[in-house]
Amino acid sequence: MKDWVDHVAGGFQSEFAKLWAVSDPDDVLFGDAVSRTLVERGIDVVEYAEPIAFRLLYERDLRENTEAAPTIIHVRGDARQELPWDVLQSSRHVDLRLAEVFDQFDPTILRAIGGARLPDLWRVAQRQVVPARMGEGATADFILANLFKITPALLDKSEDFWVTALVLFYDDVELPAILADRVVELAELPESMTDQDAFDMLTDRSALLERLQVDWRKFAIALVNSDRPAGALVPFGAPRIRVMFDSLVLDGAIKPIDVPEIPKMLPSWAKIGLQHDMAAKADLLCKQIDRLKQDIPQADTNYRDWLRYGERLAELTYEVRNYPKEIHHETVVSALEDLRRQIDLVFFDWLGTNFDSLSLNSCSSHPSLVHQVAPHMAMARTDIDQRQALLVVDGLALEQWHQLEQDLRDRQIAGSIDARSCFAWIPTVTNVSRQSIFAGNPPKAFASSISGTHAEKSLWGRFWAANDIPDGKVVYMKGLGGEGSTNELEHLLDRHEPLVAGLVIDTVDELMHGEIFGKKSLTERIAHWLEMGQWANTIEILLTRGFDIYVTADHGNVEAVGVGRPAEGVRAESRGERMRIYDSPQLLNDGLAKIPGARVLAPRALPDNYRPLFADYGKGFFPAGHSQVVHGGTDIEEVIVPFVKITRKEKK
Repeated sequence: MKDWVDHVAGGFQSEFAKLWAVSDPDDVLFGDAVSRTLVERGIDVVEYAEPIAFRLLYERDLRENTEAAPTIIHVRGDARQELPWDVLQSSRHVDLRLAEVFDQFDPTILRAIGGARLPDLWRVAQRQVVPARMGEGATADFILANLFKITPALLDKSEDFWVTALVLFYDDVELPAILADRVVELAELPESMTDQDAFDMLTDRSALLERLQVDWRKFAIALVNSDRPAGALVPFGAPRIRVMFDSLVLDGAIKPIDVPEIPKMLPSWAKIGLQHDMAAKADLLCKQIDRLKQDIPQADTNYRDWLRYGERLAELTYEVRNYPKEIHHETVVSALEDLRRQIDLVFFDWLGTNFDSLSLNSCSSHPSLVHQVAPHMAMARTDIDQRQALLVVDGLALEQWHQLEQDLRDRQIAGSIDARSCFAWIPTVTNVSRQSIFAGNPPKAFASSISGTHAEKSLWGRFWAANDIPDGKVVYMKGLGGEGSTNELEHLLDRHEPLVAGLVIDTVDELMHGEIFGKKSLTERIAHWLEMGQWANTIEILLTRGFDIYVTADHGNVEAVGVGRPAEGVRAESRGERMRIYDSPQLLNDGLAKIPGARVLAPRALPDNYRPLFADYGKGFFPAGHSQVVHGGTDIEEVIVPFVKITRKEKK
């Protein structure tokens, strides 16, 4: 039986061609297994999105470069119509279309499920007889049953629906809207649940988590008072949900409720969801740390599992940062530090094997790397007048996003917050990672400007011009976050009435680089900044003007201890204190030999003369013995950053 990788990537081998032009409107090429295979074969993939940038790259790296790696030019459309004539003449054309690969299924449903699920569907279709030419409903039912293990017509009890929603949550799956509609249409919904609420529980993780927390509070108070839980609540006591409850709490999906005391007759399963003193909170934090130790992803883990793990770690770290020092503080902090050391060893090795393939994942549902955020926004546009804003909070670690999110919730901002994560570019410095965000391309595409950020505005405009948004409807602004900056933002938006805005909040990065007392102190400084209201006002201004808001960061931050400033390094990013840059392999190897604990990770999509060397875990290239909050390295807290969408709540 021919597997998915052989079917899609079998012809992409260096002995067959050096250059391919691939027509792939449905992102068939992009998926974990295929992307890893292409990387293993030494094949580069170049996205054809912005003609000027592509022409520069083609002339510099591909046209007459006999040493260039075999390369796929990927076109989300018809390569024969979009690529220049000379490029087509020098390349081998391949056509990949869902309608041809899966001709028995409805293409609308196939496009909705995304590229990550296509290998699973291929295996199912190879192993069983599939009716020919199924319609939309039959295709939806087939995919729900075989890929998501859901048979909507059999969900005939309240518990059934909630178990389904929770299993999807643990599998980190949000059903595509068209499949969620099918479930809502055929399933027996819980008492008093509207179709809209059911749809939200299946498609929006943030809505599900909010509902779980609200219902648990009501359920728990009833239990403590020996009352019967009233109303149409999540049935936490139902057998199949009860066995999941401890995992929901240990994984941070449900926060324990504070109570004066825990009744002796309380069901044992519910006790973990209640806490009556700080010692209980400390005990729970230690259990959560132990849980994360057990769950550290391994070498063969896919990138989505690492992102979810990074989110769990950030949630726990945020809790520890806000934990009172009076009770068992050192025990908790020490346990968390031990966990992070264990994570770093595995994560660095995983990055070395898998980072290059991240660029080859489809960004239609979510970006995996920050340079895919802008392409994701472009693919998400459904209306010619749709307004979108990209807000880059420079230097914001994933744990610190929780501060910003809590501030919005405390102020009751009228928006729906879907918080996820993605990978920053390595090295995790502004001129590489933030510039890639506004370019919508990997760093090699802007090699001439990689030493600074002066080209961001022009790169942002060029990206959107290539996506049919005229220059006059695209704006770029940095310097947000300071006092009075929201007035400047309002003036900019009112003057230009843009369809797309690229905005940079610099404050967190500025606070970080002045911080010598650790991340606990940085958390307090960020809290003070939030009190000023500039962050919340920025979000309100954009929501009021009808923007869908995308929030991300170019890098996170870590606490580190200095090991001194090595003399080696032709170029050193002055603020990226966890890395050095060399412009030749020889100089890089010399630095590696002379700097104790230094290590190399070299993404292929960096320019050839930009070779990073990274400090060891918890170390930085600044005066020996000094402690600082810094960035630039490969720590999970530097590399996994927020990817958040904020929209006004609207009924489906």
